[in-house]
Amino acid sequence: MFLHENPAPFRSGRSPLAVLLGFFLFFGAGASAFGAPSVEEMAGQMLLVGFKGQEPEACGAILEDIRVRHLGGVILFKRDAHNPLIGRNIRDAAQVKRLTSALREAAPADRPLFVAVDQEGGKVARFLPRDGFPAFPSAAELGRGTPEATRNTAFRMGTLLRDLGVNLNFAPVLDVNAYPDSPAIGRLGRSFSADPKAVSAHGAAFADGLNAAADLLQTEKMLHPQGELILTPHPGEMARLTGLSAAAIHADREGTALRFARAWNAVVVLKGAQTVIAAPDGRCRVNPTGNPGLSRGGSGDVLAGMTSALLACGLPAFEAAVCAVYLHGAAADRAAAKHGEAGMLPHDLFAELGGLFAANGR
Repeated sequence: MFLHENPAPFRSGRSPLAVLLGFFLFFGAGASAFGAPSVEEMAGQMLLVGFKGQEPEACGAILEDIRVRHLGGVILFKRDAHNPLIGRNIRDAAQVKRLTSALREAAPADRPLFVAVDQEGGKVARFLPRDGFPAFPSAAELGRGTPEATRNTAFRMGTLLRDLGVNLNFAPVLDVNAYPDSPAIGRLGRSFSADPKAVSAHGAAFADGLNAAADLLQTEKMLHPQGELILTPHPGEMARLTGLSAAAIHADREGTALRFARAWNAVVVLKGAQTVIAAPDGRCRVNPTGNPGLSRGGSGDVLAGMTSALLACGLPAFEAAVCAVYLHGAAADRAAAKHGEAGMLPHDLFAELGGLFAANGR
């Protein structure tokens, strides 16, 4: 079933344009109606902090901060910055697992805790071979190989971090090695290359490897009401999430989106030419708007913001995704008519959304 130029109003009687405009005008006043967190909760969620302690029983202060002050995350270090001779959070694998388990259990189920580390490889590592952890090459060493080898290394690293209870890694570094004698980058082997294209290729491969190891979509770990989770992968991301080839996904885009919407109990927005929106209950729409200009980085962030806006206005997840995808593509078509598909930028979509509102008398 296809979307059309003028989608029918939802049961509320309001058009998607009116709902989206209403968000921009009234979000501040209406947020509390949808159970928005308190200012204290939002402030706490913005903080990711370091702390001292290796065993849960020695970490009462940070556990209390997570429970009561709503901390968004913590970061683990090997050594104390003020006294490098003193161990901070990491001794061995069993100890780290006990610690991260206690930290994550202290967070509420609806706001999982970020447990972060800076594990780049080479000289910048918190989990060290002398403590029983595997060694990983530096970015400089990886840059002398292929992106596929970099991805495989990052996958092994991600598997280690996942098993240790770490879910956020501050890597890879994407500095271009323009100054090899730089004490912060070049001398530490933290750059993949002096060639920006090589840095881009290896950086993307490294991120892909970490993400592939994350098991983010294990349904037994994802506690959410039916239909309230929206995933927006492009075909490459869908391939990594599902284990299917990109060719197989392209061959049956609607079937793939529906299959995994049911498996993941989520609304799946499979982006690309004629984006597919699928719900766990079997509903499926194919969007007619949009153009290749939306492949530019940042366009997906605009779509995520639009979808969130409609969710905040009270639309169910499937309807919010359908409307956001349609409006996102329609704004892109208007932008392409003015700037060309190659010349349009993500921020051009905002001006065209205003034009859509005006054209529809909203």
